[in-house]
Amino acid sequence: MLSVALVGFGWWGRTIASRLKENSLFELVCVVEPNSDVHSDIKEMGLKPILDFDEAVKMKNVSALILTSPNDFHDTQIAQCVAEGKHVFCEKPLSLTFRVLKECKSV
Repeated sequence: MLSVALVGFGWWGRTIASRLKENSLFELVCVVEPNSDVHSDIKEMGLKPILDFDEAVKMKNVSALILTSPNDFHDTQIAQCVAEGKHVFCEKPLSLTFRVLKECKSV
């Protein structure tokens, strides 16, 4: 079983969360969502909401992060995940600029 943190709970994040809950190969440990107004929706799905990405990426019981956050956060979040030794899946785009994408590749 792969333990996962989901980052972002917009339309796509909600879709991914429901699919992960249905799949016995995944344990959805938490959902990172900085908008606390949405936390009640996360709890209704039986999931643990957290505000801070840094907290999720440092969690010992999280093996991978799925990034569905706004596009302009992707590159720095990818770099943080890799630096912490986490697996990461990121929806496109990985970065908004080619320069920053090259920096991510070097990590």
